[in-house]
Amino acid sequence: MPDHFAPVAPPSDLRPPAAADFKPDAWRGGAERHRVGRTLTGQWWWVDPVRGPVAVAGVQGAVQSLGDAPVVDALREWGFNLLAPPVAEGFCDRAVPHLHHLALRQAGDLAIRSVGVLLPDVFDPRWPAAVEQVANAVRRTASLAGYVTDDELRWGAVAAPDAPLTRPGLLQACLSLDPAFAAYHAAWEFVFATRGGELAQLARDWGLALANKESVRQMTRDEIALDSPGYRVDLERFQREFALRYHRIVAESVRRVDPARLLLSAPLNEVTPLVVRDSAAAHFDVLLVRQPGLGQGRAAELLWEYNWSALAALPADADEPWGVSLLERVVVKGREELSQLLMDPHIVGYVWSHHVAGDTIEANPVSPGLLDGSGRINPLTVAPLTALNRAATAIRASNAPG
Repeated sequence: MPDHFAPVAPPSDLRPPAAADFKPDAWRGGAERHRVGRTLTGQWWWVDPVRGPVAVAGVQGAVQSLGDAPVVDALREWGFNLLAPPVAEGFCDRAVPHLHHLALRQAGDLAIRSVGVLLPDVFDPRWPAAVEQVANAVRRTASLAGYVTDDELRWGAVAAPDAPLTRPGLLQACLSLDPAFAAYHAAWEFVFATRGGELAQLARDWGLALANKESVRQMTRDEIALDSPGYRVDLERFQREFALRYHRIVAESVRRVDPARLLLSAPLNEVTPLVVRDSAAAHFDVLLVRQPGLGQGRAAELLWEYNWSALAALPADADEPWGVSLLERVVVKGREELSQLLMDPHIVGYVWSHHVAGDTIEANPVSPGLLDGSGRINPLTVAPLTALNRAATAIRASNAPG
C-alpha cells in the first residue's frame, strides 16, 4: 500500500507563468502588492509581490493562543501562505499575508434582516461614509493582502423558472420594511416608477391581489411569498440594482482609502443570484466561492471554507482495493479533488476551513481542524495537506493552457 502521507516533490520542470505571459489589461490590485492577473491563455493567478505567481493555500481562523510565533511558523512549515479571517491580532504582522474582514453589512445604523435576507441598507445616503469609516479604521500592516467585504450576505429567495418561490424575495422584503429604512422607500419608488404611482396598476401587472402597502408587509410576516411572472421580472431588476449599488459603493469607498490592496467578495454559492455574482465579478478583484465556476470566468476565484469532512461519508469505489481504511480513502479522494480544483483555470487557490476544530483527534480523526481543541496537531489532516501545499503551484502550472 503506498504511503499516502509522504511529502510529494513537485516536478522540477514546472514553472508558474512569467510576467510576459499575463494580459497587460487583466491585472487587479496594486503592482507592488498582492494582486491577481490573467494569462494570455486564460488562467488566473494570485501573484505575491515577493515570490511571484503562487497557488494560494490559505487557512481560516488563525486564532489559537498557543504562542503566536510558533503557530505561524508551523503554518508556514505546512505550506500555508495566506491567513483568512478570523485572524488574531498577533498573527497580522508576522510575514504571512493575511486578509482582513470588514464586516460592511454591519456598517451604518440599519441592516436589513428578514426571511432569507441579510444585507446593509445600500440606499441609505449615510452608508458610503460608514463603509469608508470602517476601511479607515483598519490597521494596515505590511502583510495585509486584501479585504473580505462580508462573511455572509443573504439575497432572498431565488427559484428556478419552473418552481415556485417558497420564501419572500429581496424586493418583497424591502417593500415590507419599516419606513425608517431608505430601502423601503427605494423599493416602492422602484415598483411605482413605470406605473404612475398606482398600486392598482402594480397589482394588475403582477397578477396579484394587493389591497394596500400593508398587505404586502402582512404577507411577509406570514412568510407568504409574492410570486408571478410579472413580479419575477421586477424582482430580478431590483436584485440587480441592489447588487450594483452594494458592490459599486464598497469598491469606490474602500479604494478611496486603500486603492492598492485586493478586494474580495462575500462568499458566493450556487443559490447566490446570478445578477449578484455578475456584479461582484465586475467590481471586485477576487470572488470567494464555495463551488468553482460561479464567476463564469469573469474574475479570479478563491475556493472558500474548503475541507474534506464530507468525503468521509462517500461510499467506497467499486474498484477500490480490499483493506483500504476510511482515513486512507479520505486522503486519496481529498488529494484527487484538491489537485483537480487547483488546476481549474479560474481558481487561484483554496482556503482551508478550520485552523482549530473542537473535536479531539481520538473522537474524530477526519475533523477539519489542523489542530484539535487542545492544540494538538492532527497529522491525518496536516500531513497530506503539507504535501499538497508544497506542490500546489507546480500542480497549477501543470495545467496551464499551452
